[in-house]
Amino acid sequence: MLAAQELRQIEKIVSPASPLSILSAEDAEKMLAEHDNFSAIVDAALAVKAESKPKVSIPALACTIEAAIESYMANKSGTAKSTQSAYRRRLNVFAQLAGGANQMLHDVSPVQCVRISEALQLLPRHEREISCADEILAKPPEGKPIAKPTVKEYLILIQDFFDWAIGTLRYPKGDNPFAGIVKPSEGSHGGTGDGAEAFTDSELEQIFQPTFFSNMKRPYQFWGPLIALFTGARANEIAQLRVIDIVRENGVLCMDITHEPNHPVPTRTKNPASERRIP
Repeated sequence: MLAAQELRQIEKIVSPASPLSILSAEDAEKMLAEHDNFSAIVDAALAVKAESKPKVSIPALACTIEAAIESYMANKSGTAKSTQSAYRRRLNVFAQLAGGANQMLHDVSPVQCVRISEALQLLPRHEREISCADEILAKPPEGKPIAKPTVKEYLILIQDFFDWAIGTLRYPKGDNPFAGIVKPSEGSHGGTGDGAEAFTDSELEQIFQPTFFSNMKRPYQFWGPLIALFTGARANEIAQLRVIDIVRENGVLCMDITHEPNHPVPTRTKNPASERRIP
């Protein structure tokens, strides 16, 4: 199909260039009829082109991505501060991948959501300068990408964000565009996840810097990191330790990491292989 501009140019060529008075009545009438027919074809072509453009439904409470994130976080006011910070940081990454915080949320299309999820898996860890998804996919940045379990957490959060946006009339009614996106599987379930990223020596020196570390105000702030450093136990495993979990085996003090969800003081582990006894 010819573009509208080309049709306009052709219309100018076939339009009567000379005064109708120099033509015979029959020729003038014939030329005007052809002109009218061609104009009708042009108008029809323009109408088809206009209808072919996807129509974006504007929700009742349309807003920018930034405004939507603020409202979403206000809804999470009862969540722990550290969790709120993680949510906000990850949603801000989503905003940058979507083209910027000032973009209208309802303009984020399902196709764009797929590209955002793909770009997220190429994004280097701790990246500060984040481009839009299309730029990242066109030229993948260097550096070790975000671990697959972390990408999964991003996508679960963004999906919840869109569920909330749809329910609060900030995104068009219909299916959640992130609901059908395949999320990376975690290594603990047979996937190819990279697992947790180890701290560098420099990072450990900062965490255990004597002046900073000796000023911890609560016992768990002091002992928790030390237990993690020397045992490799997960934070939740350390936080749920009970007195009965400290045992002696062959004269050596150990701690039991157990999965006892039905105990009066329940404990849980990530998977069966996580139950263990650590000297």
